[in-house]
Amino acid sequence: MPQLATPYAPRTPAHDRLEGRRLCVRRNETSPYERWRGSDTTLSEISRDPYVNIEVNTLSDALAEVAKLYNQDGALIWLDAGQRIRVLPAVLPQIIFRHIATERLANNGDGWVVEYISLVVDERTLRCLLMPDRRSGGLLERVPRV
Repeated sequence: MPQLATPYAPRTPAHDRLEGRRLCVRRNETSPYERWRGSDTTLSEISRDPYVNIEVNTLSDALAEVAKLYNQDGALIWLDAGQRIRVLPAVLPQIIFRHIATERLANNGDGWVVEYISLVVDERTLRCLLMPDRRSGGLLERVPRV
């Protein structure tokens, strides 16, 4: 007897949706990248929801932890080089480029080394990150209020 598909089928882990790559983060431009190990408590409550994008939520958690992002009167603000910058769809890719990468192995001729490739996301992911609610991957509810 064939098995029926259910909406609660096991979800693909976020790192597998990134084509087997894990997110790496850096705290500032001079620090080295390190593998991001977020807590599973944030995702555990939504992991069985078939409408939640776990990849976006994982990225949102990583950004909220490492980038200097704040919730100022309901607006997402980025503190960069002493400047307060409102996070808009045109600014968010710069923040991701600066703080989030994936790693891969590459042969440089002398042997194998780890290379860090800045993460580039599509427009849909950017929209999700800028949504006001946490369930859809929004950053606003994950960052400190000031």
